[in-house]
Amino acid sequence: ERVFSLSIQGKEDPEPVDVAAETGGKLRTVTRRFRNVEIPEELEVRFISRSGKPPVLCGVEIVLEKEAGKKSLRATEKSR
Repeated sequence: ERVFSLSIQGKEDPEPVDVAAETGGKLRTVTRRFRNVEIPEELEVRFISRSGKPPVLCGVEIVLEKEAGKKSLRATEKSR
């Protein structure tokens, strides 16, 4: 299946994403949350293939955190 890593603002998440393994099948959703992401001007998100197949992404939601005025990134992936 498609396994990939996420890099946000140059920091790679140590836990790779394997949607099919995490959800038990295809066409299911996985949500990852990344809190306290500093976004001074631009948001950089990279998807790094770990399986030789390109990552598949259905949507990204960016939410302003109330506490510190920082933005929180919530990514939703769906396998095909």
